[in-house]
Amino acid sequence: MAPVSKPTLPAGTDLSFAELLDGLEGGHIYLGEGSYADIAAVKAAFSDQDVAAATLAAGFISMGELAENPGKANSKAEKKKTYHYIKEGKRTNVVELHLSGVTEEQKNYLESSLNSTAKTIVVQSDDLSTIVVFNGLKWTADWDGEFDDYWDWTINTEFNGATAAKIVPLQCDPAA
Repeated sequence: MAPVSKPTLPAGTDLSFAELLDGLEGGHIYLGEGSYADIAAVKAAFSDQDVAAATLAAGFISMGELAENPGKANSKAEKKKTYHYIKEGKRTNVVELHLSGVTEEQKNYLESSLNSTAKTIVVQSDDLSTIVVFNGLKWTADWDGEFDDYWDWTINTEFNGATAAKIVPLQCDPAA
């Protein structure tokens, strides 16, 4: 067996706990058609708060605010047992976002078009400092509502494989 040694990370990778992102406190959801080509394109589109605002204004529509219980994401790998150890199999990723206050017109639009083509959804914290980009995914929607013309939504996606270019959390600092 080889001795224990520090892993070699790709250039520019920082796994320091000091670099953890703050949680999303409240937040707004934006919807765009299509997807970004790679992580570098996502980072360029949301490099600071001014660039993010311009990107959102030019290519996205507002879907409203996150609900009190904003949502969740999980990624699980199937475990394949060999004679001596466990290997990672197929990875399944599930994302669930909750919106409140969706109107009848928004409900009808989202029901008819959310799953028709790949969409990019951006969640931005109320203080604009944290962004999570869900890049180029097909979504489904579940809803319920009271009879007051507003509906509560849960939008979902599920995909297989790596999440690197699909779920991108970013710290979005003020412009210099």
